[in-house]
Amino acid sequence: MAYQDDLDGYTQLIRFSDGEHYVEIKEDLDNLIRLGLQLESITTDGHKSILKAIKKSISDVKVQRCLVHIQRMCLLWLTRYPKHESGQQLRGLILMLLRIKHTMISCFGLNNLITGM
Repeated sequence: MAYQDDLDGYTQLIRFSDGEHYVEIKEDLDNLIRLGLQLESITTDGHKSILKAIKKSISDVKVQRCLVHIQRMCLLWLTRYPKHESGQQLRGLILMLLRIKHTMISCFGLNNLITGM
């Protein structure tokens, strides 16, 4: 597992593990806090042990799901060729997620999708 600074890409901590274990993740988060790092947000794949560790260590931090993992799960739930128009539209929106390259673009792009502009 790698803990990186989003602004400069600096790796704060690396842990080699055989899985996403609550005890290890909580220990890592507690160590980062003890080192004085200010955690503003965490991007995760949404694994239950990670979410539990975050809730116990730093419950006020913003948590977001990785776009790749969102897309992967949605595509698992949809068929490759949805029959209904709503399924086709949803699949198209999901495939657009990977085109998001920057925060401002993503906000603008998602806002346009939501408002229909």
